[in-house]
Amino acid sequence: MKDNSINIVQSYWSESYDNQVNFGWYNKTFHYMSWALSCLRLSQYYDNLSLITDSEGAQMLIDKLRLPYTSVSCDLDELKNSNKHLWTLGKLHAYEMQDNPFIHVDGDIFIWRKFPEAITKAELLSQNEEIEYIFNCELMEKMLNADFVFPKKINPSLHVTESNAGIIGGYNTDFFKQYVDEAKWFMKNNEKRILNFINGTQSVNTIMKQYLFNELAKANGISVTYLFKDI
Repeated sequence: MKDNSINIVQSYWSESYDNQVNFGWYNKTFHYMSWALSCLRLSQYYDNLSLITDSEGAQMLIDKLRLPYTSVSCDLDELKNSNKHLWTLGKLHAYEMQDNPFIHVDGDIFIWRKFPEAITKAELLSQNEEIEYIFNCELMEKMLNADFVFPKKINPSLHVTESNAGIIGGYNTDFFKQYVDEAKWFMKNNEKRILNFINGTQSVNTIMKQYLFNELAKANGISVTYLFKDI
């Protein structure tokens, strides 16, 4: 029996994907195969499967691939004039739209069973914790050296912990709206630093998406439930 108690969300901002070489895959064919497999596996177990995309994304995933999403939104058309290197914008927009418990699932996640109840009923959830990954720590050091500014609730250090957003969500949708507001504040107040960053604009995506989420959850005293306990 399928689960209808939680909304599964996937988001696809085609303009940002088009800005990347083969979307990070060997070629684009494999990327679309991944989307199809991810969606079809999710549809085996969940009744409510939403796609948040733009018009071009809908043409590919719905009109051409005919993937069985139960609802489709082209709200990401609103990002048309946004910085396409900041691919996390599409995901943040999708999080902000949610008013009911949800799990956002990336297009390279494939499931062979339902998510455990501890995940589907969590206040906040994530795939796994990333504790002091070298890349994350080195990136933070360069950002601090470049005088990036962070929201007041966050005191950045070189001991970086992030929440991997391969899956992310929960029932506390008010938190997600606050979190997206803080991410937008971060982008606005670091606009020139992001554009001129020595590591490249794209490198700040995980800080905006995973680090801010983790730090704001801690600042608000909210525990994150992880699908995988071990890294």
